[in-house]
Amino acid sequence: MNLSSTIAVLLDRPRFLNWLNATAPAGNARDYQIDRLIPRNNAFDLRIRSLNEGGQWRAMAFQIVPATAVIDASFSLGSWELVYCDPLRDSHLHITESLDRTWHRRLGRLLGSEVVESSLFSYTPFRRAIIRYCCRDGTDYFGKLYRPGRSEQAIETANHLRKSGLKEYLVEPLARIAELEMVIWRRAGGSLLARAFSGVAYGDGLRLAAAALRQVHDADVPNIVDGEATGHRTLGDELRVARAYVDRVSTLMGTQPGELAECSTKLEHCILGFDKFEDKNLHGDFHDNQILLDESKVVLLDLDQCGRGDPAIDVGNLLAHIDFRIAFEEADDDPKPYAAAFLDGYGEVGDASFHRRVAFGHAVSLLRNCCLYVLVPERYRSLTRACRRTLEGLSEPR
Repeated sequence: MNLSSTIAVLLDRPRFLNWLNATAPAGNARDYQIDRLIPRNNAFDLRIRSLNEGGQWRAMAFQIVPATAVIDASFSLGSWELVYCDPLRDSHLHITESLDRTWHRRLGRLLGSEVVESSLFSYTPFRRAIIRYCCRDGTDYFGKLYRPGRSEQAIETANHLRKSGLKEYLVEPLARIAELEMVIWRRAGGSLLARAFSGVAYGDGLRLAAAALRQVHDADVPNIVDGEATGHRTLGDELRVARAYVDRVSTLMGTQPGELAECSTKLEHCILGFDKFEDKNLHGDFHDNQILLDESKVVLLDLDQCGRGDPAIDVGNLLAHIDFRIAFEEADDDPKPYAAAFLDGYGEVGDASFHRRVAFGHAVSLLRNCCLYVLVPERYRSLTRACRRTLEGLSEPR
């Protein structure tokens, strides 16, 4: 099944809505939107937003897996099939236990106020989830659930960063609950920077976020690297991940989309010489939905992938997400002023090759995002145009 026919099947609205309402607790969905497609080793995660009768949008998680004759209640995609991921049946995460009233009482004693309500705030199949806890004293907390063995690393990383002069930029971890592989985080003020798009507030927030990122990059943080997830990352590593995404998408579609092949080939030709850089701390997944903006203050979220490596990875990823934000909002904004605001906030860098490495990181992050949104035609076209444009600048004579 090629790209166009896969989209056609998923956008066969009457048929898909009928399956969605019969199979998943969509709340009488009357419409839906295809969102991110995330390539995994043996399957794909697919995010879909459903619109219920009350006019509320709800994010839902699915998997696309090779078709078999043994999976009940799947939606056929030819040689593949779509399966709903019920978070309460996820054996890798302790979601059900985290929502249980027994844990409410234990958490209430820990937090100093009775937990009166809990809800699933976000969910990534088999990988992580966030539970929101509302306490009687009006305070909210977030419990983040990790895969086995990851919660200890997460809280240790947060504590190392906070002790290294970065406390003002980070959410406070309150406790780790080993039985649930959960870390409890205090809720920070402000709203996500992505919500400030577009305009002056977005540009100002980008400047503040860039200054905070520079502090993270330059801080003296001992013991930040612990395990393969936080190893020393290079632009070559980023390209390998993007190339694997392209290959996996090609497997699903039955062919390699020409735009992805073109951008991937150009990146391969540009990678030489980008293996020399000054090792810095990395956020690891830096974009405008990882930044809380509260007037003149920013807080950085989700440092689960924090490690060491080329700082151009973080900077390039943020620039790519400016292009993504424009594509997501279907806006006609020029990305250059936003990019200039961010780079101005980051400050001067003595490394002469830094800006070329940033351009490469920008392009490779765009390529990865092209794969993530290959099932959303307008967004996909916008991102591939941005990737080509960035690669043209990278190919210009030095």
